[in-house]
Amino acid sequence: MNWLLNDPQHIKDLTSSQSKKRNYYVYRYEGNLSGIENAVVLLSYPEKAFGNPKALRAFISTNVSLSTQEILSCYVCRWPIEIFFRQCKNHLALDTYQIRSSKGIQRYWLLMSLTHYICVTGTGGYRSFQDGYHRICSAVHQEKYQYLFLCAKASDDFEAFKISRIILCIFSNLLIYSFYAK
Repeated sequence: MNWLLNDPQHIKDLTSSQSKKRNYYVYRYEGNLSGIENAVVLLSYPEKAFGNPKALRAFISTNVSLSTQEILSCYVCRWPIEIFFRQCKNHLALDTYQIRSSKGIQRYWLLMSLTHYICVTGTGGYRSFQDGYHRICSAVHQEKYQYLFLCAKASDDFEAFKISRIILCIFSNLLIYSFYAK
């Protein structure tokens, strides 16, 4: 093995997706890796958390001609995409849909991207996806109850109100199920 464990590279000023400068210690291995003839594995620790097992990050590349700095820079650029996928899987049920047609996939990606965009920017300012998602869910629930109140207030016919409430609840549950179905 060709691990540089005794002489880690000290990488300074690696720009993260939040444009913060951070320093890292990085160990590099080049060689065979589980059936891959030639690969690079980087083990990275933030400078301030060196040796902390929870701070360890591993990066793999099959392009051995890239320098350690180039591999890490590619991952820094890729990281927001990974976060997008994780958020869409966890909150927007990305991993539960089975679409086979090219047009269906394109439409679904458009809806997924638009929903993500609305959660990040559609609540009156730029915010985290998590915060925007919870604010939108809260607003939907509040509007549902306001609608029920207005229906009850305007209706002299209690049966008509009950039917509208049932329809609204079914529709609301379908929407919620589409977001949480796993």
